[in-house]
Amino acid sequence: KMLRRLQLPSFFEKISKVLRISIVIIYGAFGLPIPFRQRLLYTVGDPIYPRYIQENVARPVDPEILKIQIDEMHSKYCNSLTNMFERHKESYGWGNKVLKLV
Repeated sequence: KMLRRLQLPSFFEKISKVLRISIVIIYGAFGLPIPFRQRLLYTVGDPIYPRYIQENVARPVDPEILKIQIDEMHSKYCNSLTNMFERHKESYGWGNKVLKLV
């Protein structure tokens, strides 16, 4: 966790409902709203190159062709992202997690 939340007495919940605001006290390093140190993990996948489209000024590119190519790139990206997640999830400690793209 980057910040911690201080548990307030229950009467603050009643005040919060009356005022229609959330009363939350968060704190981090040294009791200040500075986040605690958090280890950052990341990975970089292989580049995905789109097909080159020869655009002619006199004849614009057909929107159907563009839609097909966009869908193709999107599916390549999703597959690459899923493969990268499956390949590296053990090293992040996420062995039991499943990636769900919506």
